[in-house]
Amino acid sequence: MKKQMWLYPGDDYTDIVAPTAYNNYCRILNYEELVDTGKPIAMAEFSPSHEDNTGHFDNRIYIEKISENYTGIAFWISWHDWDNGDGTSTYMSIGRNDYASELMNDSRVITRDALGWKN
Repeated sequence: MKKQMWLYPGDDYTDIVAPTAYNNYCRILNYEELVDTGKPIAMAEFSPSHEDNTGHFDNRIYIEKISENYTGIAFWISWHDWDNGDGTSTYMSIGRNDYASELMNDSRVITRDALGWKN
């Protein structure tokens, strides 16, 4: 069995493979194993590291890495922000990190507004 695919229940039970990754480089471990399943690939949770995240993650890294290294990714979901309960917050969301507008306006990014999914 492949290194990271021990959780994969098999083709008969899987429609989409969607791992998670939390790192400031948007590195997806064992990406080729995901491709080898032949299933659509998403990132169920794709965000910078939560440790000491003060809102200065460069959001452009998402689309740069996907376009260069992970072309099979159909979509990703970024995490949200939270209050740490000690007067500090952790900023994981696109909107509270750097270059949010540049990411969302990049021609390689399709947003919900462009899909026409709802009248």
